[in-house]
Amino acid sequence: MGTFKEDLDQDLTDNFFNPDEFAEVVTIYPAAGGSYTLNAIFDKAFEEVDPETEEPILSTRPILHFKEADLQAEIQPGDEFVVRGVRYTIITHEPDGVGTVMFHLHKKAV
Repeated sequence: MGTFKEDLDQDLTDNFFNPDEFAEVVTIYPAAGGSYTLNAIFDKAFEEVDPETEEPILSTRPILHFKEADLQAEIQPGDEFVVRGVRYTIITHEPDGVGTVMFHLHKKAV
């Protein structure tokens, strides 16, 4: 048995950020170039569409959660993610102080 921090890190890896459990694989495209994939938890935005115009009338921001130690580089606003075939830009990020970081996203226009 390890320390609480070690046990938490192992739980994050084995359960929450495991694609066979809660996570899914997303691709990161840093503004500086290149790309790489990571496991993340995607919190898809709620969106209600006006049936007459088919435009969104209600929404919340989609959010991605990562295990902070897995990030290969510091993610910056303007970097992009592809999740479920949809490209998003980063609006803000919030480290939680216990090993994960949350990114607020904006869906890019096609």
